[in-house]
Amino acid sequence: MPSKKLYILYLKSMIFGISLFYSIYVNFKKDNFSQVKIEMPEEYKSLKTILERLAKYNYLGNETIYFSINSGNYANWLAEEIDICDQGDCTFFKGLNPFKKQLGEKQHEKNEIVRQSYLLGNIEASASPNNNIFISRASFKVIDKRKDVLAFIVAHELSHILDDSSFVNSLQESKEGFNLNKKKRELLYYEISRNSEMDADKKACLILFNANYPLKTCTESIKFVYKESGDGQETKKDSTHPGFIERIDSIDQYEKDLSIKMKNEQTFDIGSISYDPEMNFIKYEPKKIEG
Repeated sequence: MPSKKLYILYLKSMIFGISLFYSIYVNFKKDNFSQVKIEMPEEYKSLKTILERLAKYNYLGNETIYFSINSGNYANWLAEEIDICDQGDCTFFKGLNPFKKQLGEKQHEKNEIVRQSYLLGNIEASASPNNNIFISRASFKVIDKRKDVLAFIVAHELSHILDDSSFVNSLQESKEGFNLNKKKRELLYYEISRNSEMDADKKACLILFNANYPLKTCTESIKFVYKESGDGQETKKDSTHPGFIERIDSIDQYEKDLSIKMKNEQTFDIGSISYDPEMNFIKYEPKKIEG
């Protein structure tokens, strides 16, 4: 039977061996796995390049803004069509990460939804009041090499966030519609929304003007988006967005006003822009300006 001293020596040797093995494993893992980075998709690279340019020549606020590329609303419609969600309750599919293979239950259907959404979807972007901007991956396919159009879309959604459009619109509706009946208040809501869209167009145009994009970018981008959607309809009272002619007339006049305005030559520290592949977003963190 081994002595106590020999037993302790054996135990120390085991602990040392385990520690040495763990140290070798950690270093191996660090050298061979942590260096492997998921490359940023081309869509996010385009978005990052545009954001850097806009942030250099414009003050984009003090708050962090997240940009996420998703599968888009077409995915919701497809999920409804093949009956893998309850009608009217399929919003989950819009948010599917189009750069990631879908696993688990209904994985074949989900992957096919992502594929078809990219193939058949159109230009689609939105901004939420909590500083999230969503752009469908199909948008990048449709826009293709027209990075000026993408810049306008990004600037338009940024404008909604910078102007707190959701809150401001809601507050205006509350003040002006307090005593209105349901139908009139609904029409007021639509009118406020349409005006907000045209205001965001103008602010986007100013952002692009400051960032040295050609002035015609604004009008050309709106024409491009409407043409690709096949929508040349007039303004309707029950629509959240203005019709084609009204929107073009509005931005065309604003471009003329900008053409006689001195450009803001000020530049800004763009802060930091980082990509998170797991969360599927790029995060824009501006350099804080006190006061």
